[in-house]
Amino acid sequence: MLKKVFVPAVCRELLFVSEHDDAVVAIEEGLLSVEPHIKELTTRVGERADAAVFELLKKLKDRVTAGTKGIFQLDWGRNPRRESWSMEGDIYSKSAKRKRRIGSLEVMIGSGELSPKKLVGSAWPAKGGREALRGFAERCHQKMSSVDLATKKYGWPRSQECVIWFDKTLTLKSQFEELGDAIEKQARQFFKIAYPLLTKIAPD
Repeated sequence: MLKKVFVPAVCRELLFVSEHDDAVVAIEEGLLSVEPHIKELTTRVGERADAAVFELLKKLKDRVTAGTKGIFQLDWGRNPRRESWSMEGDIYSKSAKRKRRIGSLEVMIGSGELSPKKLVGSAWPAKGGREALRGFAERCHQKMSSVDLATKKYGWPRSQECVIWFDKTLTLKSQFEELGDAIEKQARQFFKIAYPLLTKIAPD
């Protein structure tokens, strides 16, 4: 029997930039004055982190798609850009005669003030504004206690409000297979609950 090989999903550069994102951006954009060799090193670290995030999100995209298969139609649009630390997908009703968006989801690697060193899955309704979002969060929380609003769970600003359905701290020991299994399982569990609620918020 072949021994299963685990492949690390996280590098030191990713964790460093995730925690010090504001300083890294300031140095790269010339807003913070440093020695030339420090700026060059910072740029290389940033590029390595971006590449690691890009590869991780591409793999997780497939696992979230697998987890939500049969629940609704999911349209990712396009692959995440290398410099982006998140990817968004639109949720469409599977039973509508016409293609109807009822919500969106996002998978991101937290950085700066937005949950550094965390892999986060979020979602929000397509309609209804803050009131619908709060009601959606409350009903999801009743069935899954780990689900909550980002402002309550992390203290995110209201402008970033959404419902958090996945939360995993990243370390150097994090493995692609481990993260993929976890997010696929959680996506299936959460969206089986969330889908009927989203269809009620955005009816035909």
